[in-house]
Amino acid sequence: MGVPEYVKEAAQSLADSVDDAENALTERLDGKADIGLERSFDVLVDNVWVALRARLEFWRLYRHDGIGLLNAEERTKAKVDEHLELTRVAEELLARLFGDGVEFLRLSYPQQAAHMAARLRYIESRGLQAEFSKLVGAEPAALAHVCQQRYEAMVSERTARDNAVTVDLRPLRAKIRWAAENYASLLISTLPKGDEEWSKTVLAALQPMLATDITRTKSDAGEESEGAEPPVPVDQPEGE
Repeated sequence: MGVPEYVKEAAQSLADSVDDAENALTERLDGKADIGLERSFDVLVDNVWVALRARLEFWRLYRHDGIGLLNAEERTKAKVDEHLELTRVAEELLARLFGDGVEFLRLSYPQQAAHMAARLRYIESRGLQAEFSKLVGAEPAALAHVCQQRYEAMVSERTARDNAVTVDLRPLRAKIRWAAENYASLLISTLPKGDEEWSKTVLAALQPMLATDITRTKSDAGEESEGAEPPVPVDQPEGE
């Protein structure tokens, strides 16, 4: 005797419920993976700005009192006098970009994005892009601008995720439980009365499903089924 159609339908309902739960779990895990990578990127950007500050501070050495010990030939070789104008620009940028140190790197992602954008806009508004590249290096300057664009995009993506409905797995777990119990009960109804050994084997295999209500606590059941409507059981046809 083949498997009754209503049992096949119950089995398919259980399989569909499991697929829904797996998809939801994958979505949640993907979100957690994004968060981990975003934190790593935030650390990278912090290090970029710390490095920019250090490179600007280097230029202050050309105005250090100790450089007065160099003679004219040594000052020429070191291009001390040639670098005095760049040193002045470096000191201006240090005062305007890092007057409060790097405390802005401790702010929330949206606030930090705004602070970094304001600092880059200041450089552009003063027409100091070329000088900035000379002071910190073309590669670090380019990296700072590229990272700023990605940082702002990351903030927008995080905001969109925060505003989205959180994936709640509890209704899906409840749906699987109902589908499993329905499938188990229907399958048991098809067991041949004369084959006691096979019946025991099937019952043993189904025991984890049948024991669900016994093993979970009352409070757990209430929490997990919150907001979830149980699927309508497939009725066994009369005479089957």
